[in-house]
Amino acid sequence: MGTIQISGKVIYGEPAGMVVGVAGAVVRIIDQDRGGNGDDEILVTTTDARGHFDGVSRDWVDRNDEKVTMRVPGLKDRVVTVEAPDRLALKIRIEYEAKIEEYPYLQMPGRAVVRVLGTAPQFVLPAADQNPTLRTAWLAAQRAQYAWQRSSGGPLPHVQGHPLRERPPQDYVGRRLAVEGTIAGAYAQNEASLRVDPINSIAEYARLTAPLSPPSRPSAVDDDIEFARQRVAGVNPLVIERWTSPRAGCHLADAHLQSHGLTVQQATDQGRLFVCDYALLAKTDVTAGRFFPAPFALFLAVPTGPGGRSELTPIGIQVERQINDEARTQMITPGQTQWKVAKTAVQMADLNLHELKSHLFECHLTMESLAVAAARNMASNHPIFELLRVHFNLLIHQNVAARLTLVNDGGSVDALLGTGIAGARQIMTRCRDAWSFRGAALRTNLENRGISTRIETQVTYPYRDDALLIWDTIGEHVTRWVRLFYSNDAAVRDDKELQGWRNEAMDPTLGALGELPQLDGQQALADMLTQIIFTCTAQHSAVNYPQYSFMASVPSMPASLRGDWKEQKEPYFILPRDALANSQVKLAADLSLFQYDHLGDYPAYNGAALQELVIKFRRALDKAKTTINDRNQATRRRRAYEALLPANIANSISI
Repeated sequence: MGTIQISGKVIYGEPAGMVVGVAGAVVRIIDQDRGGNGDDEILVTTTDARGHFDGVSRDWVDRNDEKVTMRVPGLKDRVVTVEAPDRLALKIRIEYEAKIEEYPYLQMPGRAVVRVLGTAPQFVLPAADQNPTLRTAWLAAQRAQYAWQRSSGGPLPHVQGHPLRERPPQDYVGRRLAVEGTIAGAYAQNEASLRVDPINSIAEYARLTAPLSPPSRPSAVDDDIEFARQRVAGVNPLVIERWTSPRAGCHLADAHLQSHGLTVQQATDQGRLFVCDYALLAKTDVTAGRFFPAPFALFLAVPTGPGGRSELTPIGIQVERQINDEARTQMITPGQTQWKVAKTAVQMADLNLHELKSHLFECHLTMESLAVAAARNMASNHPIFELLRVHFNLLIHQNVAARLTLVNDGGSVDALLGTGIAGARQIMTRCRDAWSFRGAALRTNLENRGISTRIETQVTYPYRDDALLIWDTIGEHVTRWVRLFYSNDAAVRDDKELQGWRNEAMDPTLGALGELPQLDGQQALADMLTQIIFTCTAQHSAVNYPQYSFMASVPSMPASLRGDWKEQKEPYFILPRDALANSQVKLAADLSLFQYDHLGDYPAYNGAALQELVIKFRRALDKAKTTINDRNQATRRRRAYEALLPANIANSISI
């Protein structure tokens, strides 16, 4: 990608050195092809009566590919050959009075003076743009590239095709291919081994991660403390909620709390009872031969020391949720024969809800609707589009790839998850029906789950505490950005491109995201942008990059279960085996072992104000890193929570 700024004057000499501007000359800026697929026109414009023409600052992605061989860092250094977009090789073609002149490298002596400057664009709101005609033309071209499409079975509309601007840069392609090549080699090695020596015990699943870096954490199925900890600091710390009243289908009784000296009502009144309720998974079509429960998992907050802090301990699991069959809805408690089998069922449910709701729907799909609407409604030199562009980088590319290989018929979701693709689509449709932008805001979500910082009984919840810190850090940065470009609330309300973005993202026939906040002032805009950027950076990173650490241990967190759990006393007999288990390890590695960049990676902007703004953000992230490290040392001694350390947060949904 290159940023170009085009302006100039076409001139020619008359007798005695007289210089005359050429009116009506056609000026074409052309990117010369290096890959063999033809030159590309970047801009076509016409000179005015004085011979002048003006262009716009804009980004350009070459349409053609070239093969590039490079050595790139990954899990191992390796030489790879990749197809990557050409580097820019610009020339100008001028047509006037039946003449055609071409100037390579934009050096135009004598009769033409044209500049192409590789400088960062100057950001300007629509009302202040001095070239509204070109701005309008650019947006029209964007709408043609970013058309909406509604796929059958998909919960939300998405972009049609694969827009040119969304193609990944050369360094991304090379670095990711290097990592994926190492993973593919390990996967193939396992595949060959399993053909002659299948898995015969729980311990043998460790063979699948041996060629890479084996996860070092204890198994949630074997360790009750780890099982409880994953609800507040695992790959899906977004399900746990405070129990406030009886739940239909959940047979929790006083006897299940007897060993803690409490009744259900006492534990409820004290705010110490918590539940993970996987109701979204109930009554779902399931791949033949698989067992797919929608369990309840119950936890009690137990005081651990001074300051009123408590840790969760599991008190019971109800694997199945039929209301009228007591024998089939028994609450299994720690120490009972099927306790490990019940925990395995919860771990499987958690993985499926994580992938379909917390990860795919709430990060990838909702943010694509906002990204497509932004590309269609805001010019490239709009300051809010620039802020979003940085944090939407590669999102659409990833979603295009996912629709081809991950959430398609016969893809990874179909093969690996307990539901198969038909059930997965049912669950994502329920996610869409239950989701709202306001409800997804971090503090609102925590309050709705009864587990915000304002609750008197404080459960140690590393995700919550670190997420709030990063949210506020992003919010301060975004507020400064908004106030730099909008002098008052009226300027926000009057920004037609900004309002068009919101309206299109909401439109049920276009973005279909439902009600979005009114953009009626600086703070409202800053709040909405904070939530979007937090989702694309911290939220996605928190549920994406720990995947290998948790999901590559198949016995601790299987993607599917086989058989009827009621007939088994050991988890081994319901776990996926051999090729299916190996595929789960490979997918977890592919999704999480490559991080392209880090939160706070911005381009080099023109102007002291923007440069200072970025510097302040990076300093604030450094301060947040220190705070999180201090928390890990002081109160998280069993195991640090590192998912929201700024170094572990990517700048966008880039994988």
